[in-house]
Amino acid sequence: STNSLGAIDPKPEGQLEAAETEKAAPMVARPAKPLSNQEMLALLENVSVFVVTSKGLGSGFFVGSGLLLTNKHVVGNETRIMITSAALGRPFGARVVKQSPAPVEVGHADFALLRVDELTDNPIALIAAGTSKLGGVIAAGYPGLVVSNDQALARLGSGDLSAAPDLVVSRGEISAIQQPGGIQTNSLETLVHTARIMAGNSGGPLFDDCGRVVGINTFITADSGQASSAG
Repeated sequence: STNSLGAIDPKPEGQLEAAETEKAAPMVARPAKPLSNQEMLALLENVSVFVVTSKGLGSGFFVGSGLLLTNKHVVGNETRIMITSAALGRPFGARVVKQSPAPVEVGHADFALLRVDELTDNPIALIAAGTSKLGGVIAAGYPGLVVSNDQALARLGSGDLSAAPDLVVSRGEISAIQQPGGIQTNSLETLVHTARIMAGNSGGPLFDDCGRVVGINTFITADSGQASSAG
């Protein structure tokens, strides 16, 4: 399931000037346009990253200049963190600058903000104002079960710093919007969706059809008896 990133409601440019002009036409926000597959893949490849620590791997995405978001449980207390992607072309060192308080519980804040000092002009993911049930979504990340078969990962492990596993993407839709721990426990709004995610997707972005981030992939609930799972 996916921690919702909440809503952002920026004021349109020129709003003040329009308010001061009696005959100014009302400003209407234009609806975002769904991206083509080619546009979506280009976006996903540019803002998503593979996160590696001494204890495991995960995913992340750029939210600012030299800043990326992932899950706290991906990086924990690690001081040696590496990020890479095919778009970046080589690994970069990253450090934690802010994270959710411990302990991390399902349905509660599970965020870590990383800084990459060497990056200043990286692409940045846009955050959506919100989403709704049946809204189309795309999960992007590096699930271990899939990237373990990628020879690029083996080359990276052998010292080829130009190698990076291929980004794994999956389409689905929002099937429920929940607050697992209840309002009184300060749990986060959680988006249950049908895009395929698994271990390693943690910290990766969940995009809407217009290429905006609606959440961060954080956990799955699985039922082995029914051979089913929910992201």
